[in-house]
Amino acid sequence: MPRPRAQVPPLTAADLQFDRGTVIAFDIESRAMVVETVDGGDLAYQVLDGVQGFSSLKVGDKIEVRFYRIVDVLVAKTSPQVRNQVRPLLQDANLAPDIPGTKFKTRLWGATGMATRVDVAGRRIDVAQGGVIYRAPTIRTDVGFAALKTFKPGDMVTLLFTERTAVELKPMP
Repeated sequence: MPRPRAQVPPLTAADLQFDRGTVIAFDIESRAMVVETVDGGDLAYQVLDGVQGFSSLKVGDKIEVRFYRIVDVLVAKTSPQVRNQVRPLLQDANLAPDIPGTKFKTRLWGATGMATRVDVAGRRIDVAQGGVIYRAPTIRTDVGFAALKTFKPGDMVTLLFTERTAVELKPMP
């Protein structure tokens, strides 16, 4: 019998963002980088294969980055059915959303644990998992937001998101 699958929302033009900042860390092998943005926050990015300039980055470089923001794929109270939806999504990269204009798919990540704070107005939730409290990214989809509105502290919840994915880097003066 086939397992139920979550409906995976596609990334859209509305999810394409720009930011500027200073490279504070990067790893060529894993294609990850962290940028201190001009707004003062640190953001981590997964960088697509073929993005020009990534292999020549140095700590301290000032860059403009074009990226697809994090989008919620699944926001639900934890249950056996939800676990059955998440497992194949995390195990099969082909089920992840396409990155528009490329042949690539975004990566997925998630958290399962106890809701500690539910911020409906801010569209956010904090989840305790294994002794660590994760502040989830903004819940963007209507389906995710509808689920978020049903949560209360103490509920066991499962969250699945796309990674922030850099598609273009430009040096800044």
